[in-house]
Formats: sequence, structure tokens, C-alpha cells
Amino acid sequence: MSTPALKVLRELYPEAHITAMCQSNVSDILISNPYLDEIWSYKKPENRKEKKEIINLLKEKKFDLGILFTNSLSSAWWFFRGRVKERVGFASDMRSLLLTEAVPFPKNRKEQHLIFTYLLLFKSGSGKPVPELFVTAEEEEKAKKILIDNGLSPDQKILGISPGAAFGSAKCWLPERFKSLAERFTVEDNVQVVCLGHKSEIDLGKTICQSSKIINLVGKTSLRELLAIISVCDAFLANDSGPMHIAAALKIPLVAIFGPTDEKISRPYPEGVVLRKNLSCSPCHLRECPQSHECMKGVSVNEVYRKLKNLLVFSFFLSLSVALSAANPSPSILLLCTAKAFGGAENHALSLFKNLSNCGGRVMMGITEDSSLAEKTKKLSKELNKNIITIKRCNVNAMEVAKKCIEKDVEIIQCNEEKEIALSYEILKAGRWRRKPSIVLTRHVLSKCKKGTLEKIDAAIAVSSPIVSYLEKAREALSGNNFRIAHIPPLYEIDKYLQFFPSKKTKHDFFKEEFDINIENNQSVICMIANLYRAKNHKLLLNAISKIKASKGLASKSIHLVLAGNGPLEKKLKALSRKLKISDRTHFVGFTNKIPEILSYSDVNILPTKKEGLGIALIEASLMKKPSIIASGSGSSDVIKDKETGLIFKNNDLNDCIEKINYIIDNPKIASRLGAMAYKFVKKQFSIKNSLIKYINLYKTLQEAA
Repeated sequence: MSTPALKVLRELYPEAHITAMCQSNVSDILISNPYLDEIWSYKKPENRKEKKEIINLLKEKKFDLGILFTNSLSSAWWFFRGRVKERVGFASDMRSLLLTEAVPFPKNRKEQHLIFTYLLLFKSGSGKPVPELFVTAEEEEKAKKILIDNGLSPDQKILGISPGAAFGSAKCWLPERFKSLAERFTVEDNVQVVCLGHKSEIDLGKTICQSSKIINLVGKTSLRELLAIISVCDAFLANDSGPMHIAAALKIPLVAIFGPTDEKISRPYPEGVVLRKNLSCSPCHLRECPQSHECMKGVSVNEVYRKLKNLLVFSFFLSLSVALSAANPSPSILLLCTAKAFGGAENHALSLFKNLSNCGGRVMMGITEDSSLAEKTKKLSKELNKNIITIKRCNVNAMEVAKKCIEKDVEIIQCNEEKEIALSYEILKAGRWRRKPSIVLTRHVLSKCKKGTLEKIDAAIAVSSPIVSYLEKAREALSGNNFRIAHIPPLYEIDKYLQFFPSKKTKHDFFKEEFDINIENNQSVICMIANLYRAKNHKLLLNAISKIKASKGLASKSIHLVLAGNGPLEKKLKALSRKLKISDRTHFVGFTNKIPEILSYSDVNILPTKKEGLGIALIEASLMKKPSIIASGSGSSDVIKDKETGLIFKNNDLNDCIEKINYIIDNPKIASRLGAMAYKFVKKQFSIKNSLIKYINLYKTLQEAA
């Protein structure tokens, strides 16, 4: 809970050498903290000699300032004897004389969270305090491997539970209830439960983990491994304990059970569901209950199960459900997506439909019967398929569609491409509407709209910054329609990537078994995920591979190109690869559901499109920690920042494209760093939760304006 103070300390002293001094049993929790220069880990002294060693080391380090988060007299004495020039701490345990600045505890100390109490030790600081812990990509991968080795399947959600508490047994929910809850999730929901805890809690772990389906890691992990495993959980259950605060700091959806302690001062912060029973004896702050432990017995398995299931099933949809329910009633929406092929725009529409439905939205989707999307929707649940409307391509069944829309009181018709605006007007003309629905266009491409298109819409959604700029200029040129513009990145199937677990197959075995391609393990793979259309500029990439192969550089001997996607240019591109004599290095794998695997085994992703709206494949590659190379001047620059999350070459410049490919292949460490940065950037900036909130806000605005 002191980690927000570390950030404030760094803000106050940006050039200082900051050392965190903490006991060895907890010091590892601060590893990778960017606000620290050094971690001084010490064993709690048991005799005068060991205490003197600490004091002598303090003298050697010649600290200018010492901040004491602890309230003990001994720690203030060490700083005093260690000649720390300025010593700041709380005025407690008769230690004020040992401090140069003794900060009084606030009068509301028992009413405010400890995080805010700690911040009183500083005279200033900016922003809202948020606990932070840091887990490296390597630690996350190791955590996933530990779970896989213990039986985790790639398609399973992960529920972490921590049944112990160092404070005492009074804090602990009943072991038999942890056991019952864990077994229920494994049997009824196919959720992988992993039980975590300190080595002193090994017997408790054995009591709870009697089912072979529960992974028992109690006492089997280091502190860093504990952090990493919690970081890959989809939800977490704990008593008021250290692991509870770890999960909160890692922003894992969390249920915390409180009994003898007060959630006002130690609740999971900033977010977390707290379950407690308000009894006359609680909070008592006793280590062991002298009565019948009613504060914990009163929390039922069913109550905890419902809360956790909400977190697991809806996860980030919880806040969206609140946002939708705030509109009374929530907007009723028809999503139109009538393209025959399946590309990024269709991927977005399908994700939007599923996500809005999952968070309680009233939404239907109109698709054509002979499309790739129609095949995709067959795999959806029966509940979702009830809200799929089939639209006939040749003889548009506008009256039938209008009837269904009127029955559902549709207020918004959202078009996924420009041609669907005409279809929307046919649907409007075919029915008698209580109120005319608003027309919304999602703009995925950078090209100009046809004349007259923008006059017919009420709102436009731009998936990237350049499209926003185009729409704003186009709106200024219109005299009669001041349509709304919203900048909302495209949606994608995030779970497929965040929950992806690498196969144990080698690169060679994967490509050979899945696509009958011969690629050696030591050879580099460039992938391009895009349908085979002229706009995607595959021709430039094939010419680049040809020149690289003909050169004498490192990449010439080891590079392979994998093209995932289908389209009308397939024959021409294959013929070009033969003409350029690179057919042995260029592999067309067509439309495939193995995109995460292809990205996993590739070294770099590339998208040379001249006018890309915003390539979803770039987001997907980033989530797989792979760097991408893109052409300048497109919406893709919203995702790829040059030399930060990938590389950018001059638009349609063959030589510059070759230079960037060679650079990334010749420098695997830099490629790895770019991929790691891309992962962090996309997770933060392209949150599906944030995009959905923007959609919901737009829908509500249109609903209120109607």
C-alpha cells in the first residue's frame, strides 16, 4: 500500500538516487519498480550485532533523506544512529525526538485508507494515488508455463484463490467453503482454479485442493512467481491479506472477504468487490475469534460464487452494463455487416456484436447468407444467434428486416461500410416507424466517401486519427448536416490473444504440420495478415523479399514470408512470386483461424498498405509481443510508433521497406524490445472496455437527441 508514495517521491526528487529498505521476506515485491534505483533487502535483526550492522550500513550510504512508513521506535532509532540527515515519519511510539520531522496522524486515521495516510509524509504530490506492482513479460510467460505444466488448458479462465492471512485465523474464510467454491467452478464452469499461499499454509492448501482439477501451489512459489501467477488470473479471491493487495495493484478483478478488519482502511484499492457481514462485534481487529466466527460464517459459498462468476464471465463488461442500464431503456441497435469476405472490418463488427450483447445491450446484427461472417456466426451461442438477421443479397428483404427492427424498437442502425447506408434507407422506407432510427457509419478506410454519403448520416465513427481529420474537414464542407464524429478504435477478439499459450511445437513442426511449409527453426519469419486486395500493397512486399534474397546480408539466407488471407489477387501474387523467384520463400496460407499461432512463430509482422485505416492485425501482433513494420501516412501510426512499438518506412518506398526489414531481422534484441513495448502500449491505449464505453456514450447521445 506504500507503492503510490514511491511514485510521489520520484516526482518530488526526479534526479535523486532512491533506495527502498525493506525486510527480505517482502523486498522482492519491489523488483522492476521504475521509481526505485536500489532495493536494500535485510533480514529482521535478532541481536545487537545485526542491528549495529544495519546502522553502520546506513552511515556508509550517507542518506540525505529517510522516509519511515513503519511506525516502530526501532526503525526511527536506526535512522537516527545511522546519521540520516532528514528523517520523516509519523509521531508514534515516543519516537518524535528521533525524527527531524514528526508528522502527526490525521484525526480521521481510522476512517481513511492507509494509502492516503502514507501520503501525508510528503508535502506535495500530484494525481490520484494508485498502487502499482510490476511484472515483466518473461515472468508472465514463466507463470503461464507453470500453470500449463500443472494442467491448465488454453481455453480455460483462471481463478486464483488465496485462503490464508498472516494476521491470524480470524481473517480467514472457512477452508471448507474455499474447497466447495473451487470444486464448483472446476466442475460447473470449467474454470481452472489455482490455490496460492505461503509455505506456512501448506496444510491449508492440502485441505482445499483435494480435487485433482485444482492446482495447488501453496508454499511452492517465490514471491515474484506469486505476483506473476496472480497477474495472469482472470479473477481473484482472497481474505484481507497481502495477496489481496497484490491482485488489486495488478488490477485483477477481485473479491475480498472481510471480517475482523476494517475495509475503510485496508480494502482493495482502487477497485475490488468487498464482502462482509455488518455485525456488532465487527471489526474487532482480533487475531483469533473468541466467539463463533459469525463474520466469516455469514458469507455463503453461493454469494461468493455469484460475485466471482460475474467477474469471470463479464470481466470488464461490468462497468459497461452499468453504462447501458443508465439509459432507460438501453438503446436498441441494428448492426449491418453485409460484406461477403471476412477482414478486419468484419472482425470488428462481430466483436462489437458479441461484446455489446455480453454486457446486456439490445443489439441485432444483419448479415448476408452467403458471407464468411455467416459461417462465423454459426459458432455463436443459441442466445446470440436469435439476434442474427439474414439479409438477401440480390432481392433485399427490406420489409422483413424492417418488421423485426420495429418489433425490437430499433433506434440506431449502424453501418460497417458505406454501401450499407443505402440499405439502411431501404429498410427505413419499408416500415412504419414510431421514430426514425439514427444512422451511424463506422469508417474503416482513409479514402474519401462518395458524394452525398455524409449528408445521410447522424454520426460517423472513425477508427483512427487520420480518418477523424478527414471527417472533420468533410463536415466543414457540408452546409446542411452537422453529424457527430467519434474516434473509437476497432474492436477485436482480445481473449484469443491475451489467453494464448504458446505450443510446445517447434517453428518447423508447426508450419509443416499446419500448412506443409518447410521453415527451419533458425530461419526468420515475416508475416502479413491481410486479405489479398490491391490496397494492401502485397506487391511492394514481394519485391522487397526478392531484393533481400538476392542480397548478401544475413536476412537473405534466413527469411521466409507467410501471407495469411485470401482475395481476388491470389493468382496474380503467386505468379509474381514465381517471376521474382521467391516462391520457395513466400507462403500463401489463405484464410485461417491460426492467426495467433502464426504470429507466435513469426519474428515480425508487416503491413505495407498505402492508406490503411487502422490494421487490427497490428493490434493482434502487439498483443503477441511482436514488432510490426508499417508504411508512413496511414492510420496504422496510431498503433505503431517509430522505434518505440515498431518501425515505419516511407510510404511505398521499396528501399526503405527493405532497410527496415533487414534492421529488424538483424537485430533480434531490438525486435524483442519493440514487441514488448507494443504489447504494453496496446493493452493501455486499445482497451476494448474503453472503446465500448465510447460506443455506449455515442448511442446514448443519439438516443437522447432523437
